Amino acid sequence: MLAAMLALASALMAGCATPRFAGPAAVTEAAPLAGTRWVLQSLGGDAVPGAPSVTLDFGPDGRFGGNDGCNAYQGAYTAEAGAIRIGASLAGTLMACPQATEARARAYREALQRAARYGNEGVRLALYERTGRALAQFTPAMRSPVDTAWEVIAYNNGRQGVISVITGSRITVRFGEDGQVTGSAGCNSYFAVYKLEGEALSVGPSSATRRFCDEPQGLMQQEALFLAALQSAATFRIDGDRLELRTADGALAVSLTRSPGGQ
Repeated sequence: MLAAMLALASALMAGCATPRFAGPAAVTEAAPLAGTRWVLQSLGGDAVPGAPSVTLDFGPDGRFGGNDGCNAYQGAYTAEAGAIRIGASLAGTLMACPQATEARARAYREALQRAARYGNEGVRLALYERTGRALAQFTPAMRSPVDTAWEVIAYNNGRQGVISVITGSRITVRFGEDGQVTGSAGCNSYFAVYKLEGEALSVGPSSATRRFCDEPQGLMQQEALFLAALQSAATFRIDGDRLELRTADGALAVSLTRSPGGQ
C-alpha cells in the first residue's frame, strides 16, 4: 500500500513540474540577448534568400526591432535563462512589397511571436516554440562597413530633402581597410579619408578625377551633391544589406545597399 501511495505522489509531482522543452532548445546555450544584432538565415527549417535581409536587433532596454525584408518593425521582449517572450503587437512601417516578400515577412513576424525559447551561442541565434520545434535561425549581423562595397540609393540634396539616384546612373562607395573611402560618384572616381569610432563616422574632403559627363541629364550636379552629403556623415548604421549614413543632427545623409558580392 505504501509503495502504491509513493508511486501516485511521484506521478502527481511529475505532472505539476515545469515542462521541459524537447529538442535543441533544451541543450543550446542561452547567452544574454541585449545588445546583439542578427540576420535571418532560415525560417521554419527553410533557408531564406540573402536579399533583402531580414534583421533582428535586441536593445538593452527590453526593446527590439529590425527589418522583416519589407518593413521596419519594433516591439518589446523579455528574455532570461533561455526563455523569451515577445509582445503580442509589433509596430512598423507599412510599405507594399512583392507578394512573396510580404508572405515571408508575415511568416517571420508570426514566428517571432510564437517564440518561447532561444539559444544564443554567440555565432548563432535560434528561436524555438514551446514544444522545442525550431522557428528561425540567425547569424551575427555585420557591425562595421570596413572592407565592404555599397551602391547609393538616395542622398541628401543639402536642402532638407533626400532624393533618389538619377535613373541610368550608378554611385558606389567602398570603405577600405587603409582608411580611405573610394568609388564612383557617377561620372568621376573619388577618394577621401574616413575614420570610424564605434558607430561614429567622419569623412574628409574628397578628391576626384575631372571628367565631364552630360548624360544622363543632371549627372554632374548629382555628383557634387552626393560628395557633399558623404562628407556630412557623422554616424552609420548597418541593417542587413542596407547602410545609412546620418548627419550629426540625425538627418539622413546617404542611403546605400550592399553591392553584389559585398566586396
